[in-house]
Amino acid sequence: GNVYWQARLYNNLGQELASHMLGIENETTTVLGNDVKTKTSSAAVYPGQKFHDTATITGKLDQGAYVTFDAYGPAAVYRDGLPKILDNARVNIPADKIANSQWNTGLDVDSPEITASGEGNIYWVATVHAADGSVLATHEPGIAGETVQLLKQSITTHVSSLSVGLGEKFSDKATVTGKVLEGSRVKFTAYNPVDLDPDTNSGILYTETVNVTAEQAKASSTTPFTVASKKTSTMKVGNVYWLAQVLDPDGTVIAQHDLGLP
Repeated sequence: GNVYWQARLYNNLGQELASHMLGIENETTTVLGNDVKTKTSSAAVYPGQKFHDTATITGKLDQGAYVTFDAYGPAAVYRDGLPKILDNARVNIPADKIANSQWNTGLDVDSPEITASGEGNIYWVATVHAADGSVLATHEPGIAGETVQLLKQSITTHVSSLSVGLGEKFSDKATVTGKVLEGSRVKFTAYNPVDLDPDTNSGILYTETVNVTAEQAKASSTTPFTVASKKTSTMKVGNVYWLAQVLDPDGTVIAQHDLGLP
């Protein structure tokens, strides 16, 4: 903030002879403090995709200063008491950066990389500390540039034929949109023919799990990819309903479509 000086002139009797107004030029001293502004590496990520926060610290620092990072969520909106997926992670500011710090320039410090799962937003908070742990600067959670949206993978499918004859072969093809990890798979399940609406109680006609290639996984953050099942057939009349699911490397279903889509 500002410190405002005022000088008064008195005679030997203690009577004021002269003074000046507060806040005049050359009579104000600005006391500078540290400030921190932050920006995430990505505005939106898929579950399992790495991201981090960067704190830009303005102001002169003393040796031993450090930054702590907290990441809350996921949740649709920020609220007190949200769980942390990164808790008070300390990053020491390099000595050379501290030595070169100035009141009118900024220096950057990165948080550790993290991943998240679920749905909603991740909210970051960066706090700058002096060597003794006292807080020099921080900010409120949920500000612009500090929130990361968790996206959700999606899967759509297209059968090779809308109608086939008895014993004639057909298959399914799935297109996956969104980042998946290497080791992910696509599971296809075709249910036995039924007369009307989908009925999983009809039993499974065919099932297959297809591995996502390393190349597909690597490019999946920006490029959708397609996976096809092998062909199957049936000697029973009716509607065969397909279900395709995306499984992460530990087998958890991370995307699937409704059964019975056109």
